[in-house]
Amino acid sequence: MPASLPRAKKPTGRLLRNFTIRAGFIGRTYLIPLFSKEGLGEILFGIAPAKNPPQSPSRHLQVVKKGGRRNRAHIAQHLPLITRCTAPGKLLTSVFIAFLLIIFSSFSAAAEPAAAGAALKMEYFGVGWQPKPWVDRVGPAPEELLAYLAYQNKLDGFAQVPVAVAPTPEITGVIKETSFSLSPALNKLLNDRLIGVFLVNGLGSSGFTEEVIDEGSGISYAVIVLDRDVLLKRKANAWATWKESSIFQPKQDGTARLQMIIESRKKNTIQNAVHYLLLHELGHALGMISNVHPSWIPADNPLSLNYPFVQLSWKQDGKGKPVSLFDDRFPERKKIHYYAFAKAQLTYDQAPAVYNKLQFTNFVSMQAAANLWDDFAESFVTYVHVLREKKVWQVRMENEKDGPVVIKSCWQEKRCAKKKEFLDRWFNDPL
Repeated sequence: MPASLPRAKKPTGRLLRNFTIRAGFIGRTYLIPLFSKEGLGEILFGIAPAKNPPQSPSRHLQVVKKGGRRNRAHIAQHLPLITRCTAPGKLLTSVFIAFLLIIFSSFSAAAEPAAAGAALKMEYFGVGWQPKPWVDRVGPAPEELLAYLAYQNKLDGFAQVPVAVAPTPEITGVIKETSFSLSPALNKLLNDRLIGVFLVNGLGSSGFTEEVIDEGSGISYAVIVLDRDVLLKRKANAWATWKESSIFQPKQDGTARLQMIIESRKKNTIQNAVHYLLLHELGHALGMISNVHPSWIPADNPLSLNYPFVQLSWKQDGKGKPVSLFDDRFPERKKIHYYAFAKAQLTYDQAPAVYNKLQFTNFVSMQAAANLWDDFAESFVTYVHVLREKKVWQVRMENEKDGPVVIKSCWQEKRCAKKKEFLDRWFNDPL
């Protein structure tokens, strides 16, 4: 919230609205000028935004639990009321009006996620998916999931409205082939707990993974959503470069150049772009259902980081929030937001320095440094890609000032040795 709230220039005698509520969280501020007929009284109420509304780890992890993640916060805990009053007699009336406004807006905002949240309920998906192997659970996103995705896009500020589309032979073929890159134990876990891989257009990103909890048993399941047209538009290296570039503001001149290479020229295909993205999303699903890290669904208590993999790179700050062990020497990490593009907080001029700092951490990629959930998903995809499939992985940067800089995989370096040890064990015995 701004340090001071602006006072209305002229008495209007009406309630000004300059706020958004997302199922219980105030997005901006309430501005409530209240005037008597004589214009003697003015009371300004500023309701501060939540200090830390639930931050999704990435585009993959926008979640709602039991009616909406943002409903789980208590307004009284997060929204301090700031008052400035020149007519004390009007205070009680204004408090009452503000209270009614909050209640009305909360009910209004909650109406939309109530329908969208149905996609997360286990009873909606039923058990019809279970007889099929996970590689055959591929199809257009159902209506309830589309409603949920559309609501999440609105929350995230994405203009896209997802629509269901049928999978293409390229995508279904890649999904089957990807299963051969996994261990029998991982394929079994996916057969047991991955409800399906669903296709849309207009996702707002390349992929999306969500947790579905069986409220009866407490067991977590997963769904994966892929944007068909985004993936079928670019070959592997072009797609990887497009995604990696999204954390930097579009360059204003032609001097800086970033390229991500994940395939050789011969294997630089659209199918391998789908394969790499699918492995990343499977990393999210497998990490969650095998309890490698805490759920990304927010809890009432501080997030527990008591997980062996998580503790290799993350700790809690004084407020109980996860921060990396390297934030003192890598402060730019907090500005990493994939698919931000023009809204990115980093510039191309910062890229060489940022990637240089990355090499003094145990994060396997820039996206891994974004949050603890992407840390595992990126560790998984690069572990399979580099160590098991023996493929190339590097980021190249060039500009007139610094010359070319090449960042290679860290899996053979000491800084990533403990994560490699963890994945060596977990890959064949995830539970």
